Formats: sequence, C-alpha cells, structure tokens
Amino acid sequence: MWVNIPGSGYVAVGTTLAEASPADEAKVLVGGAWVPLADQPRSGGFRRSEIDGDDAEWVAPVTWLDALPEDEAFWRKGMFTSQRGVSKLRQEFTLRLLEAHFNYGD
Repeated sequence: MWVNIPGSGYVAVGTTLAEASPADEAKVLVGGAWVPLADQPRSGGFRRSEIDGDDAEWVAPVTWLDALPEDEAFWRKGMFTSQRGVSKLRQEFTLRLLEAHFNYGD
C-alpha cells in the first residue's frame, strides 16, 4: 500500500494485514492479538463515524514499512495520482521511483 497526500506527494508504504471492514467491526493487531479498533485510544482528528451502509467508513489494518512527514513527501513530475481514496497503482514509472526512494523490504 502506498500513501499519497494530494498536493504533497507520497509519504508511506505498508502491507495490509487483513481485508478492509466497516470501522465499527474492524480489528487491529496490538501486542500480537487482534482487538476491536473501537476500543483503542484515538488521537488527532479521527472520529468514529456513525454512518451505516454504503456510506460507512471502512478500515484496513496495515503494518507500516516506511513513512515520511508530510513536509518530506516524495513527488516527481509524471507520477501517478488519483482523486479516489483508494486506487490500484500500476504505473511502472511511479512504482520504480517509489521503490528506489522508500526503505522497505529485505
């Protein structure tokens, strides 16, 4: 999973640990055990949505392999971007640049 902040650039790479699920049903890995996300302390501007159905917020647990602060976001002209919240990154040019820039893997 690659994280792109529109207008800034790519800031993180991670591996999903499980399929996405509605936020009120989501579980996260804490200390080696899967626990409800709703029971975890929240910080920042996150507020659990009370919206149900197709408009509900969904969550996928991720292990972050490398991350940068927004002011160090990586961007080069011609890289892939999308207005969608989630999209499949297949553009070889962007993938090559990201793989060379971020520290992850073996």
